Amino acid sequence: MNGGFFVLINDQSCISEKTILRYQENGIIDLLGSDWYGIMLMSSGGQVDIDTCHDRSNIGDQSPLEFARNCISWDSLSAKEIGTHEYKGLYYLVYPIRQTSRGYQVFFMHCRRDKQFDEKDVKWYTLYSAAAHQRLLLENELVQEKDYLLNILESTYSCIAVVDAKYNVISANDPARAIFGNNLNNAPGGTLLILIKAVNQVLAGYDKVCLPRMVYDEPDSRYGFSIYNFTVTPLHNSKGVVSCAVIVADDITLELIGNQRIYQRQYFEAMGAISFELSRDLSTPLMNIDGCASIIKSDQNLSEDSKELLAYIQNEVGNIRQVDEQMLSFTNITQNNTYTCVDLNDILKNCISLLYREKMMKKLKVISELEKEPLLLRAKNVDMQQLFLNLLLSALNSIPNEGTIRVDSRHKVEGNCFEIEISDTGIGILPNEELRPLRMVDMASTSKLDLNALLAKKILLDYGGTLDISIETGHPTIRKAVLPCNTLAC
Repeated sequence: MNGGFFVLINDQSCISEKTILRYQENGIIDLLGSDWYGIMLMSSGGQVDIDTCHDRSNIGDQSPLEFARNCISWDSLSAKEIGTHEYKGLYYLVYPIRQTSRGYQVFFMHCRRDKQFDEKDVKWYTLYSAAAHQRLLLENELVQEKDYLLNILESTYSCIAVVDAKYNVISANDPARAIFGNNLNNAPGGTLLILIKAVNQVLAGYDKVCLPRMVYDEPDSRYGFSIYNFTVTPLHNSKGVVSCAVIVADDITLELIGNQRIYQRQYFEAMGAISFELSRDLSTPLMNIDGCASIIKSDQNLSEDSKELLAYIQNEVGNIRQVDEQMLSFTNITQNNTYTCVDLNDILKNCISLLYREKMMKKLKVISELEKEPLLLRAKNVDMQQLFLNLLLSALNSIPNEGTIRVDSRHKVEGNCFEIEISDTGIGILPNEELRPLRMVDMASTSKLDLNALLAKKILLDYGGTLDISIETGHPTIRKAVLPCNTLAC
């Protein structure tokens, strides 16, 4: 109270209107025969005000307030003293409820005109209120626990859903709802047959079903699809019976790409070291063989057959040296992991030379038409090497026996970008559209996923670039990589 005015701060932990409504619906008010009843608040300084009240007999609020301010003490409320009182011709029942977190004492007060409250009715009221309070505390705990679990579900990056025996999604966080919709048979992109089978297995008694590395077609996602690890486990009801299945999906697309990039770099680094040592071991013997052949050929008395044989030996030495130089391309794949000014054409030439082995094993023809001027870009050398190698490997994997790979590079002035186009005349790797009838496939059992193109796209996205793959029956598969030009940074 300040100058006769008491400021009531609303306490959200005490929903008084709902409490009074519950007492009305359960007949407690009629049992007591209350003419006026309400929930009151008392501050630590002894000031009293009404939180909410109902007046059934026009008693008004002034008399109950006067009684509460003059006759109820903080100590009696703290001691949970339940009592009946008479004050100025009216009869009162006071029932302490609790002390709030803001320091108020909350109590229920009833008022009658004609007679004092019956002792038996007060006892019933006391028992009911105690039980109702305990139930309220339990309900609050359950609500808090539910909110806590919902917060966990919504804050996690995993997709979590609960599915019943009819494949209805009865509960799910937002990422899961986007994949599963409301029913696995009618998901946003079609029926999820593999997951339906896993749910059936769990409902039939399996402890857990794991579906690792599942390729899930998502046309609107960054890569056109995502790769998930799915885990399906049973959910038991209160009787211990399996009633639903819990599906947890973890998106491992970026993790898989990252691990693949690291593995690939380590592989190229190892190949570079091996190639360098082998080249060093070959150089001296090749030089000696060539030198000896030249000395012998200088003999004027040498027969024509011997000269022809020596020329053949020198020619083979030249072939071995050419292969050796091509193998040394692996040593040019630098592990420089810092941004420098690189020439994309030089990197492309080096990557093309790495196809020497495939050119010998397959009837493979490689044609390149590179921009005459240097394509200077501020980038990590190792990233550009890995980008072009993966695009070339994507083209190479499309050619089973014979074909042509064409490499073009150009500076697009109007778009202020560099375009690198790599095409092949092979059968091609099927586009993501082929995944859509199944919606979800096992990565280990499909050849439809072009991992090399996926790695290349990730690198391009990191540099603000794009990758477009054009696949058309009867026409070359074209991979067009576009990198924003930042030549001025060089």
